[in-house]
Amino acid sequence: MTDPVSGEERDEEYTYSDDEEYDWNVLTVTLNGISFTDVISQLMNQGQKDYFDLLMSKRGNRQYVSNPLGFNWLPAITETYGYYVANGGLDFSDGVTVTLSAGSNVFAGLDGTVTGIGDGYISLTNKNGITVKYGNLSEIKSSLNGSVKPGDVIGVSGGSLRITVSNYAGSLNPLIFAQTGDLEPISYGDPGEPMSAAAYAALMAEAQKHLGKRYVFGTSGPDTFDCSGYLCYVLNHSGVASVGRTTAQGLYNMCVPVSPEDARPGDLCFFQGTYSTSNTVTHCGIYMGDGMMINAGDPVKYANIETAYWQNHFFSFARVPTNF
Repeated sequence: MTDPVSGEERDEEYTYSDDEEYDWNVLTVTLNGISFTDVISQLMNQGQKDYFDLLMSKRGNRQYVSNPLGFNWLPAITETYGYYVANGGLDFSDGVTVTLSAGSNVFAGLDGTVTGIGDGYISLTNKNGITVKYGNLSEIKSSLNGSVKPGDVIGVSGGSLRITVSNYAGSLNPLIFAQTGDLEPISYGDPGEPMSAAAYAALMAEAQKHLGKRYVFGTSGPDTFDCSGYLCYVLNHSGVASVGRTTAQGLYNMCVPVSPEDARPGDLCFFQGTYSTSNTVTHCGIYMGDGMMINAGDPVKYANIETAYWQNHFFSFARVPTNF
């Protein structure tokens, strides 16, 4: 063979190697999930934000189907609207399924006419051409072509409720066009005594250790946090409460709701609609009093919950059971 360096012919096999130095770089990318409303609100002046907050609070005056169950069923959704992967392919769900107690009453969601009755389902249509179909019923309490009004009992659930909404153009997302009950008044129970001074001091000592740390969705600390990961970490490591690792909705479910008039430092504050999810509660922080909270924004920081943005998304204060 030919020597690649000298060009001479050699009888034996020849192995050639050469070391070459070169520069290389590693690109590290951090992706943060931010809701569309958060993005556009940052581009607005104060006047535009005021109009936008009003629009969002009224949900754009969209055509609504009233609440078919009479309570907040958003956290009980087990199947949602849209495309999903099944058996290696793409499938489409044209409605939502809600898990609830068998025997629950189902109410008419619009002022209209019964346009369909079948095996476990009933369909209602109003004068605007919107049709709502309620499925998985164990009993139907209306008759075909009968008139119904919002709040009329039209059936009984068999353990779940399937809801689809459509018009002349096709299916519509029930989470947009049907009221879910997430804006209905919260029932406040007896939250017990406010957090003790010793517990609050321990809580804040731990919470303030992490000021300035980055927000990364789905992380639990101690270097990066999302909102629920931060609260769980602080509650657990301060010794104030033992909550494990859960979501903002999970934290709220552990607590007793507190009215704004009764909220005290150390209570938790919860928000809704800060990003798209089937959960009612989407963000949380530790209330410090005087309209301030500490939370895992981006980064972990103090925030004034009396601003237009936080008031638009505010859901409830709640009191977590403590170990003190």
